[in-house]
Amino acid sequence: MDDVGKARALRYAESLRNASWVIDKDSANAQNAVGFWLYSYNLVAGPRLVGQLTLDGYRAMQSGEDLKALGGLQPADVLGATLTAYDALPDQNRNAGESQTVISALSLYASSSMTLQALAPLQTGAHQHFMVFDWLTATGKRIFRPAAAVTGSVLAPETLAEFGNLVLCAHMSKHPHETPFQLQTTGS
Repeated sequence: MDDVGKARALRYAESLRNASWVIDKDSANAQNAVGFWLYSYNLVAGPRLVGQLTLDGYRAMQSGEDLKALGGLQPADVLGATLTAYDALPDQNRNAGESQTVISALSLYASSSMTLQALAPLQTGAHQHFMVFDWLTATGKRIFRPAAAVTGSVLAPETLAEFGNLVLCAHMSKHPHETPFQLQTTGS
């Protein structure tokens, strides 16, 4: 990696530390990273993962080529299975490879979303953030809701929590019976 790449990687790692994220060191050393971040956030458990795409990863996500290889599977089903497996791992087993699997599933899900389509193409120096909020209902159904932001820095977990509240309120206004399971209260 050249000096410019190292400096960019250090700035990226520092911005993540300032936003209170814990990441794998290899993520900050990507040689061809672009200003596009993917976030996974569970409304009950909190922040799960953040990852920055490489140029190739961004192009693949934008093209939707990976969607053709699903063979009838839905991107949300792939993401759901990936997150279930990731969440079942002990913290010490959540390594760069496991994290990359989640980032790939998030990218696949993003490829199929209208939220990604609504974002302008990424320009040099721009920063876009694609967030996927998820939760389980009382019936065990996993709900996914995407959101996006265009800002100059990595989103802090507190900012994601605020986005999550907005996403949940919007969803609940249309689907009042899909409350996150652990947030439900018992009535008398």
